[in-house]
Amino acid sequence: MVQNSLSRTMRIIVGAIVGAFLGFFIGLIGESILPGLGLLFTAIPLSMSITLSAIGLVMGAVIGSNTDARRYNEVEYKVEDDIKIPLREEQLDIETHRVKTSDVDIHKDVITEEKTITVPVSREELVVEKSVGDNEKTETMRIPLSEERIDVNKENVQLNEVSVYKAEFQDTETIDETLKKEKLEIDAESEDKS
Repeated sequence: MVQNSLSRTMRIIVGAIVGAFLGFFIGLIGESILPGLGLLFTAIPLSMSITLSAIGLVMGAVIGSNTDARRYNEVEYKVEDDIKIPLREEQLDIETHRVKTSDVDIHKDVITEEKTITVPVSREELVVEKSVGDNEKTETMRIPLSEERIDVNKENVQLNEVSVYKAEFQDTETIDETLKKEKLEIDAESEDKS
């Protein structure tokens, strides 16, 4: 595509230059041979040769842009010649590169939670029972001797172990690309020898 637009640009430039020279020379010849022809260009304050050069420049550029570039790219070969025609094709050169997709920060958080636990505690008492009177009434007296008290100690216990490491995995991606390939075409014309 770049080569086609470049050759088209070259055709426009060459056409413009050739058209400008032709217009200039026609203007010079016209002024010397037919001086009355210059009256046609009196509306433009330039000489006839400069005006025709400008017209030739524009016309040459238009003609150059519309010429068919394909006929200039074709090469004629004779059968008698020992020729080697290189045929080329496009091939893909695929590379990969590593890009950073994310940052990872690993740390441990301490979470605080309240727990309510019911713990049974016991105590020892000295019980003294005494019978009073004739009704056999009993009086009871209790004297505390000992009791259990709660001591709270905390200790760290490992619940589990977490492994952190990097692993590499292979995936496949599909790439669609259009490739050009040169193909040799032979146009044979038979000569009628009658």
